[in-house]
Amino acid sequence: MRKTLVAALLAAGLAGSVHAQSNVTIYGLVDYGATYVKASGQDSRQAIDSGTSAGSRLGFRGIEDIGNSTKVGFVYEMGMSPDSGSAFTFSNRASWVNVVSSLGEIRVGRQDGIGYGWLAAVSPFGTTYGQASMNTLFGYSQISNRLSNALFYYSPNFGGLDFALGYSGNITDDESVENTSDQRALNAGLRYKNGPLLAVLVYEQKNYANNLSSTGRDNAKSMALGGTYDFGAVKVHAAYGQLRKRNYVSTAEKEKSWLVGLSAPIGQNGSLFGTYQYNKGRNENLYGAAQDDAVRGFALGYTHKLSKRTNLYVFGSRYNDTPLLFTGTENASSNSPTATGPVDQNQFGAGIVHRF
Repeated sequence: MRKTLVAALLAAGLAGSVHAQSNVTIYGLVDYGATYVKASGQDSRQAIDSGTSAGSRLGFRGIEDIGNSTKVGFVYEMGMSPDSGSAFTFSNRASWVNVVSSLGEIRVGRQDGIGYGWLAAVSPFGTTYGQASMNTLFGYSQISNRLSNALFYYSPNFGGLDFALGYSGNITDDESVENTSDQRALNAGLRYKNGPLLAVLVYEQKNYANNLSSTGRDNAKSMALGGTYDFGAVKVHAAYGQLRKRNYVSTAEKEKSWLVGLSAPIGQNGSLFGTYQYNKGRNENLYGAAQDDAVRGFALGYTHKLSKRTNLYVFGSRYNDTPLLFTGTENASSNSPTATGPVDQNQFGAGIVHRF
């Protein structure tokens, strides 16, 4: 739904001037679904959830052409939970301003990390669908999915190749006095997309705060390489990643994760997809060397388009020896690791998504 800048300012309760070359888009997404979760040794949960296949949101996007092939824009998104009628969560999603020219894009504010943003295209489940998400096992989520106080540069596209660099002064909150308690982060990514091929290489690092002792600590680092190739009848997905120094522990086990998957169109409006994920090292870091079982699991999903803006989805997944006990799939989030050890867990869901 497209509105003029005046309409958007009125909707936000603001006042300002209107530029002839400016425009604002009000957009959003609502996801409702029925979910079932059962973990070994735990009671099951049946629920109506929101945000299972895509985070429900309301957003404002604006752009102004200031001449000389240069544009200034912004994005401001608010997460919401329409299943419970909860109020909007302001600024928990994207909130940034950018300048775009022939030299590339500079973006300032709260925004997706490169791992979270670019690797989502490698898995058919992206960063949603509960434990089927890449967030479950790949280390980039240990750095941060979204970064506050961030400055990013995105290069122009050079024949399908582009790169990005980013820095956050404090990933979660405002910077502190003398920056003593800030957790800084570095992001770098290289991406190639041309025809049926997509390839992504990402490096991310999170530095521990200066007010913490350096004894037994080191900066957390994540690296991931992934890609897809579309043969037409079927698309192949694959990724490999490493996480070092989880929770800044210098002696932490190196975590290795990998993913393989397939997706295929079904008729004109359907898509069938599945993945298998594996992680070695996560359980040792969370529960000690005696718990060395690898986390592994598979997932299968199907989406069906009812229109350009509306689709249905259904999915199921089973993960063995996972440390993450999901009480639901809302916003693709999970609780902290279980206190007693890893569990075997099943998840099923079906729902509808509408974009506006």
